[in-house]
Amino acid sequence: MGRSLMQRAFVRPSLAEGFEAVAIIRSFAAVEQLVARLSPPISLLKFPRTAHILNLGSASSDDIVSSMPLFPDGTNVVITEKVDGANMGFSLSADRSQILVQNRSHYINPTSHEQFKKLGLWLDRRRDDLHRVLDRDPYFPQHYILYEEWLAATHSMEHTWHPDWFMAFDLYDRSSGQWMDRTTLETLLLDTGIHIGACLA
Repeated sequence: MGRSLMQRAFVRPSLAEGFEAVAIIRSFAAVEQLVARLSPPISLLKFPRTAHILNLGSASSDDIVSSMPLFPDGTNVVITEKVDGANMGFSLSADRSQILVQNRSHYINPTSHEQFKKLGLWLDRRRDDLHRVLDRDPYFPQHYILYEEWLAATHSMEHTWHPDWFMAFDLYDRSSGQWMDRTTLETLLLDTGIHIGACLA
């Protein structure tokens, strides 16, 4: 009864009232299309530079060295293995049809650089796993970014003991502006073929 009263009371807006346009929405798909059309594009989010807490002699003039942070009582600090590869991020396109791959401040593909030649093969093998981790919001496909190190090419050292070319280390939530905690990330990657860097302490 309330709905029929609302329908009777509703007066559809018209261009004669001064509107530039009137959009008639008849489905959730149409809502998504309209939001995509009116919203600014989701930009690439570069992983922030990580400061060295302690310089053991290997930090260069380009590196950031910070003072030892002070953590409030009860803070849980997780120390993970640092691997030296190409920093990459995976996210979904707005229509969920593509997995977008970024390296630092630009999007890449297997032809972008020699070190990414094996990326296409890796994506073919892990596409379903990436969708399981990234495609968890029915309304916001670009909600999550999975960051990792790409180890297919040797940088300062070889990583021959790692199980894969790709080692995940962080998951970013665009909606909250927060990083996922280690336990949540481990749970999301459980039973996928995506590996995570070792937890040291």
